[in-house]
Amino acid sequence: MHKYLKDPSGRLHFFSAEDVERGRVWVPNPIIDPPIPLRDEAGEQRRDEVGEPLTEAAPLREPVEGPNRIWSLVPDGSVEITDEEAYAIEHPPETMQQAAVRLQSMVQGHMDAAARELGYDDIKTAVTYADEPAVATFQAQGQAFRSWRSRVWAACYSMLADAEAAGEIPSDADVLAALPSLEMPA
Repeated sequence: MHKYLKDPSGRLHFFSAEDVERGRVWVPNPIIDPPIPLRDEAGEQRRDEVGEPLTEAAPLREPVEGPNRIWSLVPDGSVEITDEEAYAIEHPPETMQQAAVRLQSMVQGHMDAAARELGYDDIKTAVTYADEPAVATFQAQGQAFRSWRSRVWAACYSMLADAEAAGEIPSDADVLAALPSLEMPA
């Protein structure tokens, strides 16, 4: 069992059930727990337990018990939230732009893997053979990879434009299934 608190800025604070049950979680009370100064004696800005600079919105307060007490700064206005709400905050949905970057990287990996299956380092290396007449087999393979690469990117960009217009991110499997097949010369 555990408890999440979300402060007004959206920052999450996590407490285990044991901490809550034993009273080791210290939630500051602004009436009885005044904030300590935001700067130390040397004029340096104080930091919280994760190293973030303290601000007026989240003053650090000294714990009222011994040095082993677990405490956290939890600003006024914090509310308890469910595990699902905490997960949604920590793992926001993928944006269309993030999906496009991820899917383009996957498509690039797909083409590189196809080139590696025929002994090339990646698709860029395979394509360099398209204009090399010294070995006809390599030249034909290079031309096939170059043509396929162009068709794959055209399909990928078209699919991403359609997805953006529809407001729906396609699955990885759907993207790979919609790409043209590599056709190698005999």
